[in-house]
Amino acid sequence: MTEEKTSGSISNIIKSITDITVSVGAVVAYIQGIFKIAETPIPNTVSLLLIVASSMIVISRRWGKLNEKKKKTQNSRNSKTPRRGSFLERLLAPIRPSKYDPYVQSLPRRRMEAGFIAALTVFTLGWSGVNAKSVMTELTTDPALTCSYAEGEDNLLVIVADVKETGGQQWLVSSKIYNELVNNQAGNLYDVCHLEEAFDVSTNALNKATERNADIMIWGIKDAAGYEMHLETPAFEDHDKTISEATSEELASSDFLVHEPKQIAYLTEFALSEILLLNGQTGKSQTRLRDAISRAERDGLGETNPTALARGYFLQGLMYDSMNLSDSDRETVLNAYETAFELDHTLYGARFNRGLVYLYSGQVDEATAEFTYVIENDDRLKAGALINRASLQVDPEARRRDLDEAIKLDPADGYFFSGIDRYQQEDYEGAIEDFEKAIEADPGEFYYYHLLGQAQLYAGETDAAKRTYERIIPRLDEDRREQVIAELREDAEFKPEIAPAVEEIIRALQKARLP
Repeated sequence: MTEEKTSGSISNIIKSITDITVSVGAVVAYIQGIFKIAETPIPNTVSLLLIVASSMIVISRRWGKLNEKKKKTQNSRNSKTPRRGSFLERLLAPIRPSKYDPYVQSLPRRRMEAGFIAALTVFTLGWSGVNAKSVMTELTTDPALTCSYAEGEDNLLVIVADVKETGGQQWLVSSKIYNELVNNQAGNLYDVCHLEEAFDVSTNALNKATERNADIMIWGIKDAAGYEMHLETPAFEDHDKTISEATSEELASSDFLVHEPKQIAYLTEFALSEILLLNGQTGKSQTRLRDAISRAERDGLGETNPTALARGYFLQGLMYDSMNLSDSDRETVLNAYETAFELDHTLYGARFNRGLVYLYSGQVDEATAEFTYVIENDDRLKAGALINRASLQVDPEARRRDLDEAIKLDPADGYFFSGIDRYQQEDYEGAIEDFEKAIEADPGEFYYYHLLGQAQLYAGETDAAKRTYERIIPRLDEDRREQVIAELREDAEFKPEIAPAVEEIIRALQKARLP
């Protein structure tokens, strides 16, 4: 073998090794860019750079291969030099037949590779466009935040703040909670960040959540006595919820730090489903919650912290409108409340809500049994259970006993529903008396005034009714005004003798300037 041939062989081997190395490197870069297997400080930015860089390298190398031509012999028949074409013509030359240029690769092979390059270019541009927003967010985020962004837009945002620790060894539970949420992130459409800042009061956590446009802020306190963790949720009326408490002895358990981050991560997911429900995304909230409960069960949350899993099942029952359920949905709701109570026997709200489901579906005996159980076991929900059981009582004396007991526990609601009962029995004077007492107990509830006015109209006390509807105006908005007017018109159709007074009241309501 001549020296020239040996040198050519070595060059070919080096070239082959280089091609293989570049190809393998590009594949590895693409896998990391798409699936983010290795942890990086700014994962979305690194992902985009890897995909763009590897695409550019592959495209430039392969397009160079497409343009590679054989050396022409001196006796070439096609010795005529072609004219220099435009940039577009030169770009497309490798995929066109040519009688002047003998390419190294065949025309079908060149066209196949050109198609691959075109597809790779489209994919890279598309990936860049889809991820540009998350990259910009990542690059402009406060250095105190470490974030992981899910795919999609308009994701909910969870921030895990550092735990406020005083004394003892640093616990670092916030980092573990953050990692658990990142692990559960796939398909859940929420972004999660770790904030290197701690809070010791709800107000500070709420302000920071509002400042960062976070849907949930997780914060906590740990000292020598123990620790507690909170979910700060600006969208909820009760925005601060204590989701976990532990004594110093419980903290010393070797299993505590294993189970605690999982528990808090799942409770956070349950709360995210509730936020979706409040945002009107009912189907998505039901799907996300069902998936979270399923994963929580597989992770053994029912054994390590049944109370936490009970909250998920209780929320699943709340996801459905108990007044309008299909047979399959009714079964889902009843099973959810039953499972919630089995996991946490202090969760009497599950029994109360089962009673409501039975009530709305006409299952009187089952509803009565649920409300009776709550009445006998839970003082907090006792008034509501008495009111609902009263509505099921056939015996007027039994119904009155339940309502009278409810009035002692909750005067506003007790008198209101007592008034409704008397109104339905056409005891308008008794209803007027009850509604006035309900207003005395809760002057801000506009519907109390409306029912009082209706009772006064039916009792023939038209002047008193007009005065009542004057009192209701400061408590109305546009929707409430339309509701009141529509119901008054129904009253006038049902009882024509009150129509003149009703029309006068309606005109006054229509002219009134609402607050």
